[in-house]
Amino acid sequence: MIITALSGSELSALRSMRSIDQQIALSKARLATGLRVTGPSTDPSLWRVSTEFRSRASALSGLRVDLDRAHALAARGANGLSRTREALQAIQLLLARAKSSPADSSTLRAQLRSAVENLRVIAQQSTLSGTSILTGSADVLTFPASMPGEATRYTIELDKGRTVLLGTGSGEAILETPFDLSGLSTVSSASPALLGLSGTATTNPGADAFSVPANGLAGANVDATAGVRARAATSASFNLGVLNAAALGSGDRVQFELTVDGVRRAVTLVLPAAGDPGSLASAMQAAIDTAMGGGKVRVSTETDGSMTLTTASTGASASLGVANVAMLDGNGRVTGSGGLSPQSAYSSTQATIGGQVRTYDGLGSFSLSNVDTTDRLRLQIDALSGGQTGSGTIEVKLVGVTDTASMAAAIDAAISRDPTYGAYVGAAVVNGEVAVYLKINGNIRVSSITGIDGDGTAVADPRLRTGSSSGAAGVSGTNAAITTGSDFEGPLTIEDGGTLHFDLIRNGSAATVSITKADVDDALGSDAGYVPSSGTIADANAFSRVVARAIQRAGISDVSVATSGQRLRLTSTGPSADGDTLEIANVQSPVVAARQATLTTGSDFSGSVVLDASQSIAFELSVDGQQGPLITLDRSTIEAVLGEDSGYSPGRIDSADQLARVVQQAFIDAGVGGVNVASSASRLQFTKTVAGLGSLTITNVTLRSGPALPDGTSLLTLDRTVGALGTLEREHFLEHIGAIASNIDAIVKRVSEAEDYVGVVAFQLQTQSNFSSRLEGIYRDAFKDITEIDLNAEQAKLKALEARRELLKRSMAIMNASRQNLLLLFQDWSPSSRTE
Repeated sequence: MIITALSGSELSALRSMRSIDQQIALSKARLATGLRVTGPSTDPSLWRVSTEFRSRASALSGLRVDLDRAHALAARGANGLSRTREALQAIQLLLARAKSSPADSSTLRAQLRSAVENLRVIAQQSTLSGTSILTGSADVLTFPASMPGEATRYTIELDKGRTVLLGTGSGEAILETPFDLSGLSTVSSASPALLGLSGTATTNPGADAFSVPANGLAGANVDATAGVRARAATSASFNLGVLNAAALGSGDRVQFELTVDGVRRAVTLVLPAAGDPGSLASAMQAAIDTAMGGGKVRVSTETDGSMTLTTASTGASASLGVANVAMLDGNGRVTGSGGLSPQSAYSSTQATIGGQVRTYDGLGSFSLSNVDTTDRLRLQIDALSGGQTGSGTIEVKLVGVTDTASMAAAIDAAISRDPTYGAYVGAAVVNGEVAVYLKINGNIRVSSITGIDGDGTAVADPRLRTGSSSGAAGVSGTNAAITTGSDFEGPLTIEDGGTLHFDLIRNGSAATVSITKADVDDALGSDAGYVPSSGTIADANAFSRVVARAIQRAGISDVSVATSGQRLRLTSTGPSADGDTLEIANVQSPVVAARQATLTTGSDFSGSVVLDASQSIAFELSVDGQQGPLITLDRSTIEAVLGEDSGYSPGRIDSADQLARVVQQAFIDAGVGGVNVASSASRLQFTKTVAGLGSLTITNVTLRSGPALPDGTSLLTLDRTVGALGTLEREHFLEHIGAIASNIDAIVKRVSEAEDYVGVVAFQLQTQSNFSSRLEGIYRDAFKDITEIDLNAEQAKLKALEARRELLKRSMAIMNASRQNLLLLFQDWSPSSRTE
């Protein structure tokens, strides 16, 4: 009997073995080939992502190719611009050689033709795939720099208007730009003589209306001394003067040296808080008593508010001197901070200030306690913004500060004057306290607050006098004397026709004294520094001698003149007597009328003169010594003035009257006002319309013609027009070469700018290409990471499958052995031998 049927267990094992073999084969294939996602059936989600990454990588690859092609075009253009610049520099060298050693025009023309042709070749060769940035129309080339379908499209542009060397002939291309030859001309000195503009001009300078300043004589006479007989001994007395109260503040000090009867001491007067004349005199008396000892000097107040010092001693032994008056600012102590306190750390506290949310640093409420408002506060303000730190010192004057609000306003005003912090920092009152705030994002602090004594104002003129006096003993009678009532403020000039009058009154009898330029020359003519006939008085000493000369010329011989500081001291020199008086009064200076400056040309008009279209006559007119603009007479000027005249011929001037009208119009065209032009016989006469000190002068009269090169000449046409230079004289040849070189300098500059611009665009293209290349690599790497199998996991899975297959093999072997053993029991069994 043969058993062919398999049991259920065996059948199941065979099926498992077949499945495991299939999985092992698939795993080995995946390990051998790195099986990728090949379709939606492999992994739908991975398939969708991998397709997107593959598409982006492909698009970026195409974009990079376009960018590289654009970069190559820019590089080709940059190379062409560099070669063009070098070729232009070669032309500059050619012109420099022609200027230093002029050659004939044919040689120069041949050299320029070769150089210009080289420029054309360079521009036309700078082409890539039929595209050029150096030739053609001045349009804008646009290069895409982002992938199609992007929400934001980004392009890189190249404006050919900045790079085109050879264009469409419109003159806008760099090498086609017309030369500026406006300053070129050929000049001759022959024809202007026909117009009567050349030759030596006759001038008559004008003079301003003037009067002689009366300083040094005007004002009420001071320190008047009447003639007296012998008198008893008196004390030494000195008028100290009136303090300049407007420039002083509470706590300021006056310091001076006081000498009494030969003893010198320094006196310091601290000004009272509210100084009326009485309290000021009392403070002065106390200060002098402290320095000199009591009873040495008496201080009194005069009706004009001035203080007079008088010695207790009398006679020849009494003396009084005041010297070295000075002002000391401040009250001698350091001001407080008014209760304000600085912060040591940056503040980030915020509040709405001026409608904006600001970061501020609160300093507290300001109080006037222990604060002198004539002093100052110094604040150290630190700011932190964008990782950058800054620090500034602000000084705030406390004048007018009375509370927290005025303190904040004073700080804000001081900050606003700071050139750095004014735009970024301010001060205001926040929540009832003074606060310093930041107008930009960041943090702020006030790291220190310091009180400073004094308001920083130096009082230069306390209006106190210095000097000395002595007591008078029994003496003979004295002469009458006066000191003039104003200081001499020189130098002072008395011009021709000018006078300074005053009345000299002696014992009630007046005589008029007149000071003229002749008096100045007589009195000062022998001085080393005096300019003859200038009428200039340099100082008070010279003025005293001039006044003495004028008094003598008036027939007064018994009055002497000397200086007293910057004033004059006049003294009667005749016999003294009780009641003699001396006085200066009625000081005045009559106004001298002004006259106009005129100028008459130095030669006759001998026309007729005709100017062609390229000619003009130019000259310079100086008014009051100031050179004015160039005055130009050309055919258009003549046409504007004479065009309606009967018998007018283009460009023709037939008379001096016509010439005067044309010149007047040329003045108007040049913007010159205040000068009238008229004919005088056959000459022109120029007159200032406003009288005044000064003159008129005509210089540099020239006949000019236009440049030798035609209008519209450019670098590209220069080789065809340079032959015109061969007819010029050396001077004008060099001027034309210089003008051409100047125009080429401008072209070289434009080419250099174009080269720099193309370099920038090329850098943008290269940068974008590099970015696209890196992004393409990222997408390709991401696609690879997504689609490739996990080799480690696959190998572990293969080992597990092989182990399962081995177990199944052993199980099947066991089952097969059991089956064979069972069959052995029946190998001799047959149905015929079976026992029933």
